[in-house]
Amino acid sequence: MNTFTAIGLPDHLRDTLAELRTSDLTTTRWVQPEDFHITLRFLGAIDPAALRTHREALRTVQEEPFDLTLRGIGRFPEGASAQPRVLWVGITPCPGLDVLQAAVSDVLRAGGLPDDRYSSYSPHVTLARLDAREPTAAVAEFLSAHAELELPTVRVDRFSLYQSHLDSDGPNYKPLEHYDLG
Repeated sequence: MNTFTAIGLPDHLRDTLAELRTSDLTTTRWVQPEDFHITLRFLGAIDPAALRTHREALRTVQEEPFDLTLRGIGRFPEGASAQPRVLWVGITPCPGLDVLQAAVSDVLRAGGLPDDRYSSYSPHVTLARLDAREPTAAVAEFLSAHAELELPTVRVDRFSLYQSHLDSDGPNYKPLEHYDLG
């Protein structure tokens, strides 16, 4: 079972992000609105004993709630020469998010989870995964059309531990436990 910690999004933001889906990108696999989230830390496939340890550790995170704004749109990998693989919505720089992500990573590391494979944290909401056959010009047009995207600020007062299942439609996420902030 693959697991990760993340901030779920309120319904009104999910609905707005769902409106960005377009048929102009023909080989795109859009993330289902109920699965939109901001990953804090990927745990990966862990055994039940390690999961219990990490759940207990996550209960010790005592950070304060904070405000967060989704803004901007982009792609991974970045750079015009690389074939785009992921479309995402960015996040306005947010010290509260950085503090929470570091606290979550610290308690998981203390519980025996190895360091994350990524050297830096790049918070975002994944909108879609792109097939290599997706025309780069269509992706560029989509990015340009939504370059000024900014959603209403929301209050983050909890994060969650999720389980990920892969099926024929792509990944599906199920919350296992919620952790209140403050």
